[in-house]
Amino acid sequence: MVGDIGNWSSILGLVVSIITILYARSIKAHVDEVQKRILYNTRLEIHVRNLREKNFSFLSSLSENDKNIIRQLLRSLETNIRLIHRIVPKEQQTLCRNCMKILSKQYRGNLILTSGDEYKKGIFSKNIDGEALYTTYIEVSSLIDILESLKIDKEIVS
Repeated sequence: MVGDIGNWSSILGLVVSIITILYARSIKAHVDEVQKRILYNTRLEIHVRNLREKNFSFLSSLSENDKNIIRQLLRSLETNIRLIHRIVPKEQQTLCRNCMKILSKQYRGNLILTSGDEYKKGIFSKNIDGEALYTTYIEVSSLIDILESLKIDKEIVS
């Protein structure tokens, strides 16, 4: 009899522990979501402004044909989008991820900016020309526009 009470108490304790763990995880998820919304509301405007400035600098650097500056700005754009990726809603995270992939590939690729630049042949070498870089500028600009309109929409709803 006493053994049965001990067994049932043990099982009941296990069930209560599991329910408590699940409840704590749900609370943590809600707290993380609120924290993300607060970060989104306070930091997005600053990040988008920085992204816009860097994107404009990137466009200006394309006319200069300086590979080092272009690579530096590609990495800077990628870093800024990575910061934005952490605070935007899940729907926009895919857009950020796509832009980061493009920027990363172009940073690692072989930049062909003038007719004197050498094309690399091979499976793993990617040749990036000026048109691809201009396309990247357009992609980042569209991301900026989407993020700004999303921010305005959220302000209207809130």
